[in-house]
Amino acid sequence: MFVIANNRCGLVSRSQQTTVKTPNKDRLYIAFYSKPTATLDSFHTALLITPKRPNPKKVQTWRYHVRENARNSGDYHRWEYEGGRIGNGDPERRLVALVHLCKMASGVSNVELSVLFQDVEISSRWDDGGDRDWITRAIELLTNRRVIGEMALSLQMIWSNGYRFAGLVEGNEERVPTCDIYGRMRKSEVRREWRRLSQS
Repeated sequence: MFVIANNRCGLVSRSQQTTVKTPNKDRLYIAFYSKPTATLDSFHTALLITPKRPNPKKVQTWRYHVRENARNSGDYHRWEYEGGRIGNGDPERRLVALVHLCKMASGVSNVELSVLFQDVEISSRWDDGGDRDWITRAIELLTNRRVIGEMALSLQMIWSNGYRFAGLVEGNEERVPTCDIYGRMRKSEVRREWRRLSQS
């Protein structure tokens, strides 16, 4: 059973941030990854749930998204759902930037979420944007099921702010550049796995 979220995401005042102590809850992000080939959308997008400061040497992050179907022919759709644990790095694509959406309520199971997200509609179209459409529907599902609170902006605006932010960063910083839902830079809590391994 999911824990009901009582607070709206993105609506914590500065006074609340400085006076209210919150436990080290997991974070929900929209992740922007580089694409191996050029398309109309410059980035591949996914949902990430991480601890407050994920250890880059451990597999602590959960990623939920639709990826390109490797079969990519015949009667198969272009996109297929994938959810599971990953490290901070990805051998197939580079994590460019993150949008911090909110903190997850205590007690939410990532395994249960991976099952819940199987109910999210996957685009049957062959054009770009199926990954973007999927995360929008996935966040709407979390809100409708009261797993998270309502967002202070439309999901389309949040995605656009993140897309713009990702286009401005270099993508090779030690910590993954992170913004809030308004596209404003915030302190990153996610280190890049590849940078850590290269120093060992």
